[in-house]
Amino acid sequence: MSDQDSAATQTTWTNEAAEKWLSRIDGIEQSGAPIRELLMERAHLQPGEQVLDVGCGSGPSTAAAATPVHPGGTVTGIDIAAPMIAAARQRIRDRDIEWIVGDAESYPLPEGHYDAIISQMGLMFFTNNAKAFANLARASRAGGRLVAVVWATRDKISMFNFLFNSVRQTLDRLNIAYQEPPLDFGPFSLGDPRYVEQLLSESGWTDVRIEVVERPMTMAESETSIDQESAADWLHQGPANALLEGQPKDVYAEAANDWVQAVKQRAADKGLQFDVLLHVITAKRP
Repeated sequence: MSDQDSAATQTTWTNEAAEKWLSRIDGIEQSGAPIRELLMERAHLQPGEQVLDVGCGSGPSTAAAATPVHPGGTVTGIDIAAPMIAAARQRIRDRDIEWIVGDAESYPLPEGHYDAIISQMGLMFFTNNAKAFANLARASRAGGRLVAVVWATRDKISMFNFLFNSVRQTLDRLNIAYQEPPLDFGPFSLGDPRYVEQLLSESGWTDVRIEVVERPMTMAESETSIDQESAADWLHQGPANALLEGQPKDVYAEAANDWVQAVKQRAADKGLQFDVLLHVITAKRP
């Protein structure tokens, strides 16, 4: 995926979008726990280390990183969305965590400072990937490491296939034409291992590896945990909006209703769960 493609498909975080995300933050953080646990397993953080958490959102991965680096270490969380950082400061009271509102692609991070740069689903939305990873490489000390969890391409993720199939069925039922987005658009932009290996190798990183891992994730806690309004919000903000963008509100409402019904039909006692394919990116700074 080119940087131009990345720019064309990036998610723009408006204050309104961030506030809607934050209104469901408890469920989102709980759903993301398996990803966060995987990130911490692979990061191997040690006492005294200086850590940067990129795209930290409301801070759950930042807080998780703060424990293993004590004593003597510090963690910095950076996110482009001011409402997210405000929520992180409110939710996480650890005084040893530094919070930055900024774009990690261009923010003047301290050079050669961090022992580990980590990210839980926060690297896929840069405008210029090469510039972003070069900036992170400059901020890493010699011998430092990058550890990140990202989505595979969309076609390999059962959870999103379920959602996209539901939206397609709605549009087909309403006889509305639509265009399929690329498999590596938006949140899936780092899902091609060959692209990621070349990108990082050309941006100052070495020993680039992509590990494919499958972990269980809960899309809905129960058949009653998602209603028409929350489903509509997900369709507006989530990747399935690529199929619906530009449609009137009544089409979104139809798609939301169909998705709610699909969740109810599939959800078991433990909710709507999927075994989800994830990519763990690791690299070193020479």
